[in-house]
Amino acid sequence: MDVRPLVKKRVLAALPLVLVLGYAAMLRFDAITQKYGPVSSPAWLHALQVHSQAPLRWIRPDRLTWEPEPSYFHRDGPPTRYFGDPYNYLRFGRAISSFYAANWREPGYPFVTKVFLKLLGDQDVAVSCASATFSVLVVWATYLLGSFAFSRWVGLGAALALAIEYDAISWGVLGGRDEVF
Repeated sequence: MDVRPLVKKRVLAALPLVLVLGYAAMLRFDAITQKYGPVSSPAWLHALQVHSQAPLRWIRPDRLTWEPEPSYFHRDGPPTRYFGDPYNYLRFGRAISSFYAANWREPGYPFVTKVFLKLLGDQDVAVSCASATFSVLVVWATYLLGSFAFSRWVGLGAALALAIEYDAISWGVLGGRDEVF
């Protein structure tokens, strides 16, 4: 029995969802770059942020633009572009020693922030990357919900609508934990 036609059919069936999720990820990546500037390390991510701005302009709807975040001064640390909960998640992410050492907050989001802090060399933008990751997962969950409740195409349309929605992108890169829940 030749399984190639079955594999080809499954790949073609998954392709629209992969494209929508990739588009959602690129828009959130672009928003992080515009709001918080390029990261300083790792070098490959810095180069990707710097060199992707022109190509991303071609695929980004015109209404999706973001202004750089201002710097905020804090009593207990240097100025940063984060305040409120995102700033606290950075503090908790730097302080926790393990998944279950999340202090008075739930362990999930501070731990994911800690992982991104490690990957990005302890840069504050890690909290935005954690938030954006969950924002893309919400696009996928929207697809699943629409698919189970109605049809695959309804799920795909709902996921695409959420992938390009301005407020969903803007809030999805601020560093909050809303998408986790």
